[in-house]
Amino acid sequence: MSRLESMRILKEFRRLRDGINWEIQAERYHLIRALYPLIGGSDNGERKSLVWCNFQNCFSPELIEILLCDSASADHYNEDEAVRYIDFITNSGHRDEPKCDQGGALLLRRTTSIHLAARREQWDMVDALFAVYDRYDANYADERDGLTHFHAACMSGSNEDVEKFLESGLDLAILQQGATCESPFYCALRYGRTEVAEKLLEAKGFDRSTVGEDACAVLRSFGRTDSQDELNLMEEIIVFCNRLRSMEIKICDKSGNTPLHWAVINCNWQVCQFMLNNGEDANTANNEGCTPLHVICKADQSTFSMRSMILLLCHGANGNLADAEGSTPVHLICKEQATATAVSFFELADFLGRQLQVNARDRLGRTPLHLSLAESDKEAIVALLLRRGADPNSSDAENATPLHYACKGSRADDVVRVFFDTCHELNLLVLIDTRDNEGHTPLQTAVAHCWPNVVGMLLARHPDVSSFKFPAASRFVEPPRDWYDRPIDQLDPASRLLVCVEHLEREGYELLPSDAATIMRLFVKTGLLERSVNANECQSFAADAQRVVLDDNGTLTLHDLMRYSPEQAIREITLTDYYARLWRSGTMASLSNGHESIKTLALHLCEKMSRAFWRRWATDSFSLLVQRRLPTEMCDFIIKDLSYQQLSNICEAALYLYQ
Repeated sequence: MSRLESMRILKEFRRLRDGINWEIQAERYHLIRALYPLIGGSDNGERKSLVWCNFQNCFSPELIEILLCDSASADHYNEDEAVRYIDFITNSGHRDEPKCDQGGALLLRRTTSIHLAARREQWDMVDALFAVYDRYDANYADERDGLTHFHAACMSGSNEDVEKFLESGLDLAILQQGATCESPFYCALRYGRTEVAEKLLEAKGFDRSTVGEDACAVLRSFGRTDSQDELNLMEEIIVFCNRLRSMEIKICDKSGNTPLHWAVINCNWQVCQFMLNNGEDANTANNEGCTPLHVICKADQSTFSMRSMILLLCHGANGNLADAEGSTPVHLICKEQATATAVSFFELADFLGRQLQVNARDRLGRTPLHLSLAESDKEAIVALLLRRGADPNSSDAENATPLHYACKGSRADDVVRVFFDTCHELNLLVLIDTRDNEGHTPLQTAVAHCWPNVVGMLLARHPDVSSFKFPAASRFVEPPRDWYDRPIDQLDPASRLLVCVEHLEREGYELLPSDAATIMRLFVKTGLLERSVNANECQSFAADAQRVVLDDNGTLTLHDLMRYSPEQAIREITLTDYYARLWRSGTMASLSNGHESIKTLALHLCEKMSRAFWRRWATDSFSLLVQRRLPTEMCDFIIKDLSYQQLSNICEAALYLYQ
């Protein structure tokens, strides 16, 4: 090779080196692309030696390191090209030389191209780079989270490099505890490098105490996947985990969750099937006593897998095992899952000959029937449990029966109706006067939650009204926030409360002044009657209101009710009919001329239907305050135009006189 050719190559290297701004990464990428044709393609040994020599003469070790890092981190490079480039640098004689501090100790906190290539899972590049970083006593840790060259060797599955690190006297104990990244064992197993993992298990100084946790974390890391490559890799790891168990290594995380728990959590039913077919115990519990069947029975709809549930039951999962809270899978599926899922659960258990305990109690004494009655849309599950022998009168730790739970549910009407109808069908006696530890009956609970239809159903079964005590104001429960889908929905509880009172009075309950004061306080607290509404504000509804019929005879329309005085309105329609035909039927919701306008109409109607109640009690309270010296008619005339707040104040002032 002529001297002229050597000078030409050197000149081209210098031109490329000096023609870029080394601070700009894009320009460095362009340089690497330009170098590729110069460093490859020729089989002429003399020319290759000349290129290698000139490359080292032109590029300093610092610049070579920069180019190596760029090659390892750029997504747009072909890995084969990058490996050829690394081989070229290796053949040129370049080797990394670790720096030392003043005391002679190696400075090992530094991000190298090996770290960058390993994070991009470029394993051929990692293997090639170990020829550049050939000092195995220099186990560089990157500046991000402490990932070391040894981690990278474990990830790439390079048995030779792993062996050299171990022979160099690498302290595995310090390495396992010191870094914030995953352990070398985790890194090896995560990429299916089982030979490396076995080598680590036998290595001097390796701490086996975290192996089970690492193995579980590896399987958990895959998440939900349909990739056949990942599924095959997971199966390989599962087989390796079975070998670990033969070494008496427990495979679980800190919470006691096994790989099977995580397969269920991640909806990996294929992995779940593989584990169960390879001997995984379907009834292994975590630290909270939850088996995989517990986990799936309380999963939300996005993570529930019917296939996994079927697999677990078919492989011996016990539906009657209790977790630390005393909950069985039956408790959880009746509370958390859709009706069809619960029905399938029971049917499959029947098919497999498994007897499910429907009267099992959790730590709070609750049965599955308690829990299903407390939820909405669980009517079919309630009927299913009763038909399978659930006790309708079982009491929890607070002596509350399933009926107590139903009366405070979020949508009580339908579930209570199904409960009573099914019990009647099965000829089951329901105790409706049972008191919980606070002395409350189901009737009191229904009133406190303002469920008029439930109150009506309870009263139809003849509870002991003579011992009924109206709930204190503190017991009344405000509906959940999601109840208020629109502004008019805020008025529904007010209507429901007055209908409950009407039901009670119809059955002989005499409302006490303190009861009336409680009701008034609740109205004032809601702010629903904070202003008087002019009927003229509601005229935009006149046409629609004329089509809404409120009585069976077809003579009373909503338009008529809007024009009546409160006294006339209450004579024409009861509060019960008002609630049933306007609120319960959805008529108010169908009048959709704009939220604020509907709220105006609703306030107007609420004022009409409640005014009579307020005036009745305020009139009597005012009469008591004036020591009964004025006729009732005169008292009523005096207070008739007062605001709701003023009427409430009169009742409050007279309350101590009643007592």
